[in-house]
Amino acid sequence: MKNGRYSIGEISRLCCVPISKLRYWDESGVIKPCFVDEESGYRYYDNETLLLISVLKYYQSCGFKLGKSKRYFSAWISTIWNNYSINTSLY
Repeated sequence: MKNGRYSIGEISRLCCVPISKLRYWDESGVIKPCFVDEESGYRYYDNETLLLISVLKYYQSCGFKLGKSKRYFSAWISTIWNNYSINTSLY
């Protein structure tokens, strides 16, 4: 990890997901890297991505195809971020 970011190889090893699948998820708009180096094209991911990948893998282990997983996944993310915004606005 460098500067709070993981390379695609590090994320692949930590989450047991092939690099090709991470690239596919990026191209499909399911899980996007937090940063892409313009010169090298290298993708970098943050800590939140670890959680997002776990959730997506869970949906897929339940038998959901990527399209349906993406819909549930998007709804889950919206709920989490809305709750986070509400909780942090109290402070």
